[in-house]
Amino acid sequence: MNYTNFARYCKAQGMNLEQFVQAQLEIDAQADAIINRVSAHETAGSGLYHPACSIIRSSAPTAPFLVQALKRRGMEFYDNNSMWRY
Repeated sequence: MNYTNFARYCKAQGMNLEQFVQAQLEIDAQADAIINRVSAHETAGSGLYHPACSIIRSSAPTAPFLVQALKRRGMEFYDNNSMWRY
């Protein structure tokens, strides 16, 4: 099933509140690490779009939630979240 709400996804996975909070912290940490890595990249701020597969494993079930976290941090996605720029 394709979830757009992280809380619903976690509930469907049978997570309790503590596990939900931990999973959210992990996604936030991953997003921060990606932003830090991208910010240090030479092309940051160049306006060019890059393939999303270079920063996110699309096969991961939490990939849509990671994209949402990156969008909240100012990363822009294009073409059904397949391209990004920062």
